[in-house]
Amino acid sequence: HEAMKVALERCKTARCAVRTMGDLVDNYGFYGDGPSSGESVSVIDSNEGWIFHVTAGAKGKSAAWAAQRVPKGHVAVVANDFTIRQIDVHDKANFMVGRHLFSAALEQRLWDGQEPFDFAKLMQPKDSLPRFASMRQWRIYSRLAPSLNLQPHVDPLLMPFSVKVEVPVSHRTLMDMHRDHYEGTVFDLRNGALAGPFRNPNRMEGGVGSLKVRGEDARAISIRRTAYAVVVQSRPKEVAEKTGSAGVAWYASDAPATSVFVPFYANSTWGNKQSEPNAYGRGSMFKFDRKCAWWAFDFVANWMELNYENMSQVVIPAMAKAQDGLDRSMARVEERATVLVARGQKDEALQLLSAWQTNAQQEVVDQWWQLADY
Repeated sequence: HEAMKVALERCKTARCAVRTMGDLVDNYGFYGDGPSSGESVSVIDSNEGWIFHVTAGAKGKSAAWAAQRVPKGHVAVVANDFTIRQIDVHDKANFMVGRHLFSAALEQRLWDGQEPFDFAKLMQPKDSLPRFASMRQWRIYSRLAPSLNLQPHVDPLLMPFSVKVEVPVSHRTLMDMHRDHYEGTVFDLRNGALAGPFRNPNRMEGGVGSLKVRGEDARAISIRRTAYAVVVQSRPKEVAEKTGSAGVAWYASDAPATSVFVPFYANSTWGNKQSEPNAYGRGSMFKFDRKCAWWAFDFVANWMELNYENMSQVVIPAMAKAQDGLDRSMARVEERATVLVARGQKDEALQLLSAWQTNAQQEVVDQWWQLADY
């Protein structure tokens, strides 16, 4: 929503961003996809991570919101549902709440004013789909904290707000999780009658079949209609002091299961203003365009629907090779940027990073069109 844009313009810390968004929706209200819908925003800086939840206030006026800090060393997963549980308003280091949260809950008779205030339990939109949230929470938590031996549940309220990470995590770990179809578990979407003879993990949605046949598919983390995925690295400020830019947003067009995450540096310029936009700055889903990154990845993903298992033996190794190449090339260009910053040439370092990322992005898109035409 628009409050995110204002927070990005005004704030340098996650805590400031949460407070700014909260003040804006308190003063001007919130309206999501519908009158009963809500929204969640994950907000990070190099020191803290926060989960921000917001929904409309009583009778559509103002907003009801809360935010919770993710404990150090923990991972928090938000997937279609609210996850903040009991709120301690006295613990200002870990919680923030809106001015109208409690009054809105009382006015809508969601809370009696006596029991502990459980945001997810009380404020969850009534049309939520519990398995869409709980299964994805379970999958990520079980991969990052295996010793907990968490079991899958239908009810997302049985899942923790966060868990302590037990395994090494890098940007590549998170990219891999965005591509997940429950591979290797009893819910592996490559298996079963609906996967067809070519072990296709993608499931069609809607239609009369889902109304006539009881049951529900597991919702994968990567689904066929995903428009994009983002992994944000908020690296220590020492990296920025050395290279000129610390934060990196890794962006994957279309479904991440068959896409490559390309880097966008914070503070860098993007593209060449003297020429047409590069592949990630142009295009529409409604008009085919070979100069658009999204169409390259969507084209290949659609081809794979014909024979997913066999085509994945070509596409998935190509995806890993491209991702490895970006990591190696990025390390080399940051070494060059470090030399420039050490000489006092920070602007030149940012120009170097900007030019590299634009070229690297285009190379990936070119590779994917070669796959499309394979």
